[in-house]
Amino acid sequence: MTAEELERTIAKREMSRLELKESFGAECIETACAFANAAGGYVVIGVDDHGVPSKNQLRTEGLRDYENRISTATEPSVAVDAEKVPFKGHEVVVLRVQENPLKPVACKGRCFIRKGSVNHQMTPVEIAECHLKSTGGSMDAVFVPGATKDDLDMDA
Repeated sequence: MTAEELERTIAKREMSRLELKESFGAECIETACAFANAAGGYVVIGVDDHGVPSKNQLRTEGLRDYENRISTATEPSVAVDAEKVPFKGHEVVVLRVQENPLKPVACKGRCFIRKGSVNHQMTPVEIAECHLKSTGGSMDAVFVPGATKDDLDMDA
């Protein structure tokens, strides 16, 4: 991502495909998980909620550390692309998260999905629907113990 692209993206503020964080932490990993379960997105580290470069210094660990921490905390593993980008005289980190083809992705046993500018923990029903959608399955293929053919709606 170029500095100009980053400026334009951040000008839109947080949205369904953008999260601004002052520093890297557990919320960045949850957001990567939420983006992977939705349409993908960008986590920009080193910028506050108003699009101003953070006064916090970026940690000295390399970009690979951010990538590895996200990969090891998610199941199936989420691969992110991390890069440093100049922004308003500072250097920020941009994590690009692709939509994961196999869903849902869990972060420490919990599944999140991006809805608007917020990460939501998925309900068991949302998890089941997400899994069926990603594998091409259907609720029609789900076995229901005790059901008989009389339970079927033939008109449907």
